[in-house]
Amino acid sequence: MEQMTVGKWIINKVDTKDWRAGKGNEEKQRHFKHGGITANVNDTIREMMEMAGGRANFIDQVNELEREGLITVKRTNVNTEISEITFSVKEMDRLCDYEGVVNWRKLIEEKKNYLSGLIENARCDWLAAYERDAYRRLLNGTLEKNVMDENIFKILNAIASLEKDVWKRKFSSDILNGSKVFEDVYEDRIITILRKYSDKADESMTNDDVLMEHGIVTYSQNLQFKGGIVYNVGGEDIDTSVQIYGTVLNAQTLSHVRLVSLNAVKRIMTIENQANYEQMQFQPDVLYIYTHGFLSPKERRFLEQIEEAADSTVEFYHWSDLDYGGIRIFQFMKQNVFKRVKPYKMDQETYDVVRRLGEGFVLEEKKRRKLEKMCCEELEELKQCILVNGREYEQEMLIK
Repeated sequence: MEQMTVGKWIINKVDTKDWRAGKGNEEKQRHFKHGGITANVNDTIREMMEMAGGRANFIDQVNELEREGLITVKRTNVNTEISEITFSVKEMDRLCDYEGVVNWRKLIEEKKNYLSGLIENARCDWLAAYERDAYRRLLNGTLEKNVMDENIFKILNAIASLEKDVWKRKFSSDILNGSKVFEDVYEDRIITILRKYSDKADESMTNDDVLMEHGIVTYSQNLQFKGGIVYNVGGEDIDTSVQIYGTVLNAQTLSHVRLVSLNAVKRIMTIENQANYEQMQFQPDVLYIYTHGFLSPKERRFLEQIEEAADSTVEFYHWSDLDYGGIRIFQFMKQNVFKRVKPYKMDQETYDVVRRLGEGFVLEEKKRRKLEKMCCEELEELKQCILVNGREYEQEMLIK
């Protein structure tokens, strides 16, 4: 049995969530009694004695606490036996100081004051929501790991304040004085918070996608497309009609590129998977764009120029996997990229084709529950196919 001083034993008995939250009766007294020589249950004096390492240690510690005025003691057998120890809850602060242990109630009060200031100056709604929830948990006497670490709030405030994209390790170096500290210590916790509270974080996004939605770049953002458009960068117009095997705009180019013309393009199709994108052959009136999943903010800013330049005769399509993720990506495209986009090969006819081509993947129960609740509009037919058959398929199965 691990030894513990009498004072720490008393603290453990009194240190409840209610006490930490300041809900306990300060005038309340706790009585710890000796049940007699034959007692073997509910004998807190005997338990205390065992934890203290024996009778001698116990007596010495009790006498010292009594001299400090932290406890009162009843004795029997000509003051040789301790029958009861009484502790007043209002002495908890002093007892914590005496034993050199953390006073969780004081710490919670400090964190409440700290969070109050943050909430008043929150830079965005999702950050304020997280801070309010953390504050409410403090009111209930719960002090979480994240609230204990002020770096969490330092990071969140820095993310909420970003005005332009920053590389992850540069962000870590600037905020935490170490290029790998964010990745090694905080990244998982921050992503969990962003997924729960930020409306920018779609549940189907990868962790890297979530960070990029909030301005932290984890890899170079390259936009790949195949089609004949004209864009300007560095003062020079570039016509991609001659690049029949595709064009790649890197992150720096995406920051400075300006669309000049769609030329003869009358159909624009975004494609989730690279194999399907590579299969598409150049056509002067079609623009194929590889999305790799969720497009980053920097990629979307260039595609916004494309949507603005497209007249009412231009058609927009998106082609994704026949699964829950594909439906989420289509909805993201419609909400955040091309408002006029329609699904391509994401219907019952295509689903029936891929069912005959392979086994696909069993629909996970977690995804099933989410899909059942999801409003899919144009993709309601696909949704029902997935639910009825219990299987999902990747668009690569359609490659010939």
